[in-house]
This record gives sequence, C-alpha cells and structure tokens, in this order.
Amino acid sequence: MPFSAPRFCRFLTACLPGAFAATLLACDAPQQRQQPPRSYTQRLDALTAAYLRQPADSLTFHGTDSLVNRLTRVLRQTGIDTVLYYRRGCQGCGLLATPATRCMCNQYEMSSYLCWRYRGVTLAKKLDCCRSHAPVKAAAEVFDFYFRHQSAFDAGQRFYADLLRHNQAHPARPRFLPPTPIHDRFANIRLHLPQRRLEIEVRAGEYDSTGTPTRLPYEWKRKHGEWARLLERHLP
Repeated sequence: MPFSAPRFCRFLTACLPGAFAATLLACDAPQQRQQPPRSYTQRLDALTAAYLRQPADSLTFHGTDSLVNRLTRVLRQTGIDTVLYYRRGCQGCGLLATPATRCMCNQYEMSSYLCWRYRGVTLAKKLDCCRSHAPVKAAAEVFDFYFRHQSAFDAGQRFYADLLRHNQAHPARPRFLPPTPIHDRFANIRLHLPQRRLEIEVRAGEYDSTGTPTRLPYEWKRKHGEWARLLERHLP
C-alpha cells in the first residue's frame, strides 16, 4: 500500500536522524494559513498613498491621470466594469493660494472623482493632491443619466466618427468644428463600460444661460452639458 505524504515523511525521519530529520519534519507540519487578500478599497487607498508621496511639483504638473489608470485597473480586476472619471477645471484661470484651493492639483483639475458601481451601489472616491479619500456612496443618477439617454450619446459619437472619416477621405476639403473659447471652464468625463468607452469634454462657453448649445445645436450636445451639470451638483 503506498505511503501518503505525511506517513512517508515520518518514515524518512526515523531512518535519517539529525539535521536531515529536522528538515524533513517540515513537510509533515501543518501548512500556515495564508493571509486573506486585501480588499479592493484597501488596494485603492495604498495606490493613492504611494502616488501622493511623489514630489509636490510632479503632482502639480501631472495631476491624477496616471493614478486614475492604476485605480481603474484594480476596479476592473475586481470585476467592476462600470467606471466613470469626472474632472472639472478651468483653462487659463489662475488659482490663488487659499484654503479652498490648497488641495487642488492644478487649474485643470479643480475637482476630480472616480466613480463605480459595486453590487448595485454607486460609489465615488474624491481625488486631490493632499490625501487619500475613502469611497463614499453617491447618487445612482451619476450613471443612470447616461443609460437613460444612451441613444443621444451614441449620436454624438457617430457625429465625431463621421467627421473624422470625411476629413481622412477628403484632406483637401476638410470640415471644421466651430471655434471655442481658449480660456474657459470645462468638465472632462470618461466612462468605461464592458464593451465601450466614452470620453467627452464640456466647455461652459459653448452653452447659453439656459443650457442650450450655441455652436453645435444637437440634442446630444445638450445632453453632454446636462450630464456635466448633474455631475457638478452630485460631485462638488
């Protein structure tokens, strides 16, 4: 009858006393229980803390873009496939050193959040250049607005894809987008879904006081502005 692994170890230790026996006894010892893996939120916090240990001038120059990529990778490894990055800033605006602006990375990132859905709950992690913030519950409307108006957002993507195809096919007769202010407040929204990715930029100067687009009078453009204003309310 063949020996089991523990019985075989005991047999050898009886025949090989001394150092050999001490070494072989290890195979008969109960295996130590492995430490459970850290939760995904702890991994997010550790990555953020490591990122913030960079020199202050590096944080100011680069902002949190590279950090967002790392955090998104952890979320996707966890099985979370609905992720949104929202950033609000102002191009050409100067920031005065005040308590309100102390933690802003730069003028392009005056407010920044990473949001995701986990087991039906919408969570948001604030990102800045001071400290790591714990995720908090956020309004479901952060994502629901997109899904409710997905056909409008799809139309916007088709508009830009058609413009690109035309300009590639007719380099001598390109089409141009209407001019937009250089110095302006803006919001950048990046949405990651299992089978698609959406990135839009909303500039305040492209809308009037009622939220109506002034340069591209399309419904999808209006929805871009409405979503940006909704995110600003829920993610200040």
